[in-house]
Amino acid sequence: AREREGASGGDERRGRRRRGGRGAMADKAKETMERMRNVKMPQGGGGPAARGALALLVGGAGLAFLGYHSLYNVEAGHRAVVFNRITGLKVGSVGEGIHFRLPWFEYPTIYDMRARPRNTTSLTGSRDLQMVNIGIRVLHRPDVHELTTIHRRLGTDYDERVLPSIVNEVCK
Repeated sequence: AREREGASGGDERRGRRRRGGRGAMADKAKETMERMRNVKMPQGGGGPAARGALALLVGGAGLAFLGYHSLYNVEAGHRAVVFNRITGLKVGSVGEGIHFRLPWFEYPTIYDMRARPRNTTSLTGSRDLQMVNIGIRVLHRPDVHELTTIHRRLGTDYDERVLPSIVNEVCK
């Protein structure tokens, strides 16, 4: 009876276990792996048209980036001092308007040229030896022709460095 079952294919699981211990699931997995190996995948990046479109997109994005970072605006009532990484601080200042700069090489520093108020208090002595607290409002603005020198020697916070000492001296 057992020979007849094996010959007619009766119980497949028992017959496969006798052949090598592999079950039906192992055979299905092997067949699936063979089918996956034989699958043909498309090669390349979609042809020359797709590569050309990608190159155009990347080139356009690069030009837009450089164009955006190549321009700077100096508002009305302001001036700019330009620092170049290679040559240093440029002589003179740049006036109002839209200006060109080399990205990464040049950095503009924009100064407000309008008169600005600054309130300062100073404790001084009077003639009768009493201490008097005086409040002074000073209108100040930098000199246009000396803006590069001011930037080089004092920096952007020139008014914080210079005005307190001058106001104290004038009050005394």
